Amino acid sequence: MLSSLVLFGISVFLFILRDRSYADIVIFLSLISAGGVMLAVLGSHKLYLQSMATLGDDFAKWYKRQKKTIKLSIGAKKVLALSNTIYGCLAYEKMDEARILIDRFKRIIAKKNVPMYRYLCFSHMLSFDEKNCDLSNAGNYLSEMYGCITSNRFPASHKTDFMNLFEYSKSEVEFYTRTPEQLRTVDKRIAEQLNISSKLCASDLDTTAVQTGYPLLMYYYNTGLSYAILGETQGAAQYLGYIASDGTDYPIVRRVNEYISSGNINILLSKMP
Repeated sequence: MLSSLVLFGISVFLFILRDRSYADIVIFLSLISAGGVMLAVLGSHKLYLQSMATLGDDFAKWYKRQKKTIKLSIGAKKVLALSNTIYGCLAYEKMDEARILIDRFKRIIAKKNVPMYRYLCFSHMLSFDEKNCDLSNAGNYLSEMYGCITSNRFPASHKTDFMNLFEYSKSEVEFYTRTPEQLRTVDKRIAEQLNISSKLCASDLDTTAVQTGYPLLMYYYNTGLSYAILGETQGAAQYLGYIASDGTDYPIVRRVNEYISSGNINILLSKMP
């Protein structure tokens, strides 16, 4: 990118000289600089996706790389990088790091009243409280998230996917505020709804994309847990077994392995994924 900008600057300088002998050079340098910019943009996106793919390998190394990416990004790319970094911190339950980044995200949405940014921020705030086993503000966050999606300024092309995510978040909160006995009897529909929402969100993922590793585990976690609560052992074994064999160091992977070893369902219910 920097080299392309330098070449473009040189072409502009030669153009200002108004010397016709430089015309071919000006055109050549302009084309090269334009191609370089395009290559830099495409290359940076590919490198970013590759860096996101290392989340499951080494959190410290990944986090250091993401902080650098946030610093170098601008506009919507900075918001995206910040949001994804918050997501990764919450996946590893690194609450101190997540709190700092969420506070930074709050300052962004205060300056830019963009419905999608607001949705992402309230979603992260909800996830943060969920990890702390505090659902006292969940209703307020869900209300704000719904208001963002139904806003006329929310991108129409993303509304369906985000509404599915919203329904998943709502079902998840309802599920984790009930006891296993309630979910098996009077509130059985809530367990069934989380199962449906989890599988729907998992099916919406692009499984060929490098950044879907943790989201897929998260949806499988709630699918397997809801199956276990409902007494459908085969379904629970299928989804939880996938997580147990994942090989990463996410806390939800450790909890699934502990559950498989002990059979204590409260281990899975102790913290939301």
